[in-house]
Amino acid sequence: MNDPFWPGTKVLRRESRPRTAKLVDKESNRIKVLRLLNGALSIARASVLQAEQQYCVAYRNHSPAIAAAALERANEAWVHADRIAKRIVELGGHAEVPPTSPAANDVPPADTHGRSLAAVMSADLLAQRASIKTYRKIASYCQGLDSVSQKMLDQIVEAEETSTCDLASLLSESSLASD
Repeated sequence: MNDPFWPGTKVLRRESRPRTAKLVDKESNRIKVLRLLNGALSIARASVLQAEQQYCVAYRNHSPAIAAAALERANEAWVHADRIAKRIVELGGHAEVPPTSPAANDVPPADTHGRSLAAVMSADLLAQRASIKTYRKIASYCQGLDSVSQKMLDQIVEAEETSTCDLASLLSESSLASD
């Protein structure tokens, strides 16, 4: 075949190989990022539950300022979870939903019963600090894989750090008031 526009089979094969390798690498990176983001989504959902527990305990103990702060943190965590879930969908993945039973939603967590508000707040503060460390690790893993996800996680870390500082100041104020 003497077609002047036909480069030849060998040329086409040689030129297609690097593109195929890049596509496979890109897909591999996308899958890694989706796994990391699903982990971040689980952390955000756990943060919502912790803030809601703190809200319930503060409400029972007639501490409206702490209850309002806990409700605000729960709403922020929902926003974080929503942003992460949207990013997962943008990347073509599915947000993994943890299995729950209907009965588990009706019963409040047993570990908050009989615990003081300060103890619940301290536990929440520790959990938030652990979440921040984990978000940072996930963001660093995303650094070379997906810059959009990394930037989003860095913003979430910044918001969580502010929330942690607020919680720490509320905890010190409430412990000073109880002394």
